[in-house]
Amino acid sequence: MPEPTAILLPADSVVPTARRVGPSSDAERPPWTEPYTSHLFEPQNEGDRAAWFHFCHGHHVEFLYWEMTRLACQRVTAALEDGDDAEAERWLGRVDALTRGSGAMLYFCGALDAETYDRCLRTSMEAERDDFSGDMSRDFLAMMDAKAKMKASLESGGKQELTDRFRRAERVWMIHHGDVVRALHPGKSLLREKVEQLEQEAESFDYQAYVDNVVRSEQALADYDDYFGVRRSDSITLDEFWTQALEKLATVHSGFSLESEQREELMRGDAVLIAVLSELLEAGGEG
Repeated sequence: MPEPTAILLPADSVVPTARRVGPSSDAERPPWTEPYTSHLFEPQNEGDRAAWFHFCHGHHVEFLYWEMTRLACQRVTAALEDGDDAEAERWLGRVDALTRGSGAMLYFCGALDAETYDRCLRTSMEAERDDFSGDMSRDFLAMMDAKAKMKASLESGGKQELTDRFRRAERVWMIHHGDVVRALHPGKSLLREKVEQLEQEAESFDYQAYVDNVVRSEQALADYDDYFGVRRSDSITLDEFWTQALEKLATVHSGFSLESEQREELMRGDAVLIAVLSELLEAGGEG
């Protein structure tokens, strides 16, 4: 089982477009090549280390997905504002694929048993913060803000077919999320009840209320990054983002087994992520 590595992400959660100028220094060691284990996590055996790998590496790939989904949502909104329905539909298709791929990726994050989750992972998260939650992800919050704006644009523009497609993809994500939560939290819990409520309300979920009402301090956002070994940079280049994304995605597909439908969702999502990066590289010239 490989070790998870650190991850380098944009400080503002915006997928970079600037290319690297000049060759990289031989002395530089990219963060995504450096093994990373939280100082709060204390593995007792190989099973614990495998659990950490899935949980940490899986979240890293989710962060990449969320940043790319944010970009895709913004492109849909911009196309609608320009009156370009064909472009809006093209990018909405990408939002669909990325959302479903992100949902399938959750099974990789949760490829561990409930006992290990409670004993090691939950304990280490609580050591970081007693209110530790995925709501503290900068990238998730940025994506949800973009989804709120996109959904408002779709609805105000009367794009019912595209709105329905978006809602279907979101429902798939919430179902996958619920599957993983129920597996890691057997028995009754407030989290299970919350997840089940979200599944029932998927089509009426209020993205703007989520962005406006879920309170996150700067310290909470920083603590969430700290736990997962996220390093933020104002100067990360598209070249670095591309290389890191390819390595992170390739690791997921090295021997991980999914049901056929979920594997297809993940592969389609990965394909869109890579395709968009390729387009940005082409548009960015030779540096």
